This record gives sequence, C-alpha cells and structure tokens, in this order.
Amino acid sequence: MNDIAIDNTKHDGASFTLGFSCSATPSVKTSLSRYFLIAASSATIECKKHQRLLSDKGRFDETINEKIVCSTINSIILSQAFLESYINSFIDSNKKFHSATKERNITIGNNVFDQPIESKYKLALRTGEKCSTDESDNFKSLISLRNYLVHYKSEFIPHPPIHNANENPKIYKQLLNKKFYHPYQDLLGFPKGYLCFDSAMWAVKTAINKIRELCSCYNIQPEDYITEIERELETHGTT
Repeated sequence: MNDIAIDNTKHDGASFTLGFSCSATPSVKTSLSRYFLIAASSATIECKKHQRLLSDKGRFDETINEKIVCSTINSIILSQAFLESYINSFIDSNKKFHSATKERNITIGNNVFDQPIESKYKLALRTGEKCSTDESDNFKSLISLRNYLVHYKSEFIPHPPIHNANENPKIYKQLLNKKFYHPYQDLLGFPKGYLCFDSAMWAVKTAINKIRELCSCYNIQPEDYITEIERELETHGTT
C-alpha cells in the first residue's frame, strides 16, 4: 500500500489538505502502431516532394534520387512495422479476437508472437466472425519487398539495366504489373528504379487495406488515426 499525503497545499490564498491511498500502480497497454503508420505516411509525402523536384530538374540528379530511395525504403519498412505492431497488439488485447478463439476452441500460445507476420494475420483473419481466407497479393508482395531490401546483397547491375523478368529477382516479377513510375526507371533498373513515390504510396495503402480487412472480420471499425492518415494521403494523389 502506497500512502501519499500532501498537507497545507495553498491555492489562491486558501489552505487545505489532500490525502489519498492507492493499492496498485495503474497500468495502460500502449502500442507503437500509430507512430509507425504516421512515420510511413510522412516518408511517402516526403518522397513525392523529392520526386517532383527530380522531374522538374529535367535531368538525372543522384543527390535528389538518393532522397527518393531513402524515403521510399522508409515507407516500405515502416509500413510493415505498422502491420507487425498492429497484429501483435490485436492478438494480445482485442476482446473480440479472444472471444472468437474461445468459441472455436483455439489455443493461443505465447510463441504466436514469434511466428512470421503472414501466419499471425492468417490466424486472426480465419478466427474472426466473418472468416477471411484472402491471400492478398499486395500484402505478400509488400512483405517480400521489405525482406528483399532488408536482406539485400550486393548485385551487379549492368548498364543499360536488364528489364527482363527472367534476369531479375522474384520480387521484380511481382512488382511489374503494379506499374510504379520513376522518371528515370530505364536508367536505374531494379531495385532503384522501382523505389519511388508510387511504391511508397502503395506500401502504406497496402498496410491500411490489410487492417481494414482484419477489422471487417470482427465487425469493428479501424482506429480514427488510420482513417485520418488515409484521408491525408488521398490529398496527395499522384506525382
């Protein structure tokens, strides 16, 4: 028991005594999900600014392009960080999820948090009131692209770059149909020519859409901050 007493407290000339006891330290579960999504969104907006500068310059500028690449990588990695943080908090604390696991006699062990992100989403989506078995290509491509970038090994990029799916990594084939635009894509090849505003925006939207899908399975609404960030991104449109 912690006893706290404050005697003879003065306020505007009056004296009074405060006293109270508390038997436990209050605790509130917090999540960093919101901050990851804000950071991913900010990086995407920053990327648009740099890509516009590069386009307006009329010739390739490595310094500006470095900023495009850096902000795009930030968007991609932070979008997955948001997804990972969100699903961990969801599995840990969401009451509807825990009710659904009890109804379906599903036991959730502590090792669930050590599972790959795809496995955690699959578990949560298939446990919800409105079960979903959707295997989103965008979601899988985002995870693959993030992993490719984080585990990137030095590669020889010929000049001019090879724009042949058979001569590029598997992730290149997954991104081809997304038609990401970079004003100097032909010059840069893969991956630099595909790290641009379009891919940054795609990463954040893919993350948001995955959370909307998850919430839909449990008949709940995404947090307000997600909707606010989504609306902000819509105002930035395309380059």
